[in-house]
Amino acid sequence: FYPLLVFLASMGNQEIVPHMMVLVNLLAFFISFYFIRKILLNHNCNPNYVLLWAIYSGSYIAFSRNLAEVVAISLVIIAIHFWSVRRIWLFSLVTTCALFTRDDTIIVLLPFWVHLFWISYKRSAQKLLNISSLFIPFASLLIWKLYIISNFGIYKPIQFTSFPLSGIVLGVKETWIKTQIDSKNYLYLLYSVAYLIWHIWTVRYAYKFWSFRKNDLNSLLSVGLFTWTSLAFFFNAEIYSDDTSYARILSTLTLISFLMIAINKNKLNAYYLSYTVGTFIVVFCKITLFL
Repeated sequence: FYPLLVFLASMGNQEIVPHMMVLVNLLAFFISFYFIRKILLNHNCNPNYVLLWAIYSGSYIAFSRNLAEVVAISLVIIAIHFWSVRRIWLFSLVTTCALFTRDDTIIVLLPFWVHLFWISYKRSAQKLLNISSLFIPFASLLIWKLYIISNFGIYKPIQFTSFPLSGIVLGVKETWIKTQIDSKNYLYLLYSVAYLIWHIWTVRYAYKFWSFRKNDLNSLLSVGLFTWTSLAFFFNAEIYSDDTSYARILSTLTLISFLMIAINKNKLNAYYLSYTVGTFIVVFCKITLFL
């Protein structure tokens, strides 16, 4: 979906495609702030927490490399908004676009899909129409996947380990070995470990608020948080040996964590806020130097 947006924005002009890649991601990035604020308002939360989202740095890393995660995250946020206002058809449409951008967005959106499916099933008015619309994202993705497999074969973009957390340990070890052999850049090692600690702290902070008691925003996010964390435990070392990999792959996990923190807290932990600001500054400086 991201390449399609870029193609439409460039109107087929190949020379401006690189510029449109930046522009599309930039627009998606700002749109995400608008809809996060609407979600917070719809759930009687402090809308100023949108400023916290501005210093969550995973999106910036994806943005600096013109990757699809920025658009994917924005689509997830928009889909959650349409779930909040019970716009089933719009939810289905945006979810379809999200799955075609990054199919791992299903981890976040599936609990919301199940909830809307259950609501539609219980209602008699337009039941069949609403239920049918909810199957559009998965039917479309299945057809596309079958097309890809039939023409290009099956591929495995992410390999998993057999033991939880072994990928994180091996990833840090690989970073240490690279630092020793190649550049002696111990500052990068410190940065990578510190940034990984920020991710772990963010998820741990969000787990303080998890609950499965109601079919509300918090409980549905809790399902996604638990599922994503379970998968992250088994990611291989290749992901965790490079901050650009786990920062963008775990960007939807940090989105869930952010939303859970934002809707459950009136006042942030001062140490966490300071660490987040510091991480943002370091990531921003690193991106600037890289560019």
